[in-house]
Amino acid sequence: MERPLDEQLIDVGGLMLNVALGPSTGPPLLLLHGGCANWRVWSAVAEALSTDWQVTAPDLRGHGRSGRGSRYRIADYADDIAALIALTLAQPGVIVGHSLGGLVAIAVAAGRPELVRAIVLGDAPLDLALLRRHIGANRAQNDAWRAMAASGATLSELIARLPDVPTPLPGGEIGRIRDVVPEGSAWYEEMATSLARLDPAMLDAVIEFEDMHQGLDELMPRVSCPVLFVQGDPAVGGLLADGEVERWFTSSRGDLRSMLAGVGHGLFMEAPDRFIEAIEPFLREFRAAGGAAPY
Repeated sequence: MERPLDEQLIDVGGLMLNVALGPSTGPPLLLLHGGCANWRVWSAVAEALSTDWQVTAPDLRGHGRSGRGSRYRIADYADDIAALIALTLAQPGVIVGHSLGGLVAIAVAAGRPELVRAIVLGDAPLDLALLRRHIGANRAQNDAWRAMAASGATLSELIARLPDVPTPLPGGEIGRIRDVVPEGSAWYEEMATSLARLDPAMLDAVIEFEDMHQGLDELMPRVSCPVLFVQGDPAVGGLLADGEVERWFTSSRGDLRSMLAGVGHGLFMEAPDRFIEAIEPFLREFRAAGGAAPY
């Protein structure tokens, strides 16, 4: 990266978050990754945006090099991120969250509106019934990932195991990851690295579902800042349903929406240039209004 992010451990109230911090080139922009990932999935996006924004990209609790939590509710993740903003940023930030990170962004914006200027929801599944069905369909995959995260296996051993992990195929039948991710893809090393650093208890919370997502459906009405909904294409695995966008879309709040046709739930991991193109006009409004941050 031309503008590298420096990693630091930051105490957010008894739990250490590993946080990648970009140069002070503008107002703050937080990038929140999805479940079972780490901040490095944002590398291409962070590089593109760090010219005009101070990019902050944490590993969520239990992920990457961050500390492990006693619980993994959306509310717990949100408390960590609210504390991070309050401790490290000179002004409210714009939050871009993918999947789980998008749900965390909603919780922060709803609970601590003074810390958030706007949010971008990257295919965050707002329909809890749909999300529950999706997690159920992925139960065998999540069980395998949990076992791998708990195994203490080396990176090379995890890479070797990943192709045989069961995963739902587009037609609904169960296949193997090798059926959807080609041999030699960089994804295998990236996913193995994430699993090697993942707290298995995080996946317990995902599988058990109810405690982790408790109260989530009550949060969207409390979000007062503008929202950009970026949807993956449902035909290739997108999880943010049209009906949910329409349910929460509020023109008076300044909300916008963008669909990345032909791009699945991975969004920027599948098509980084298209994702950046989709969010930049929305971000530009807040860059222009906010000016440079006085760090």
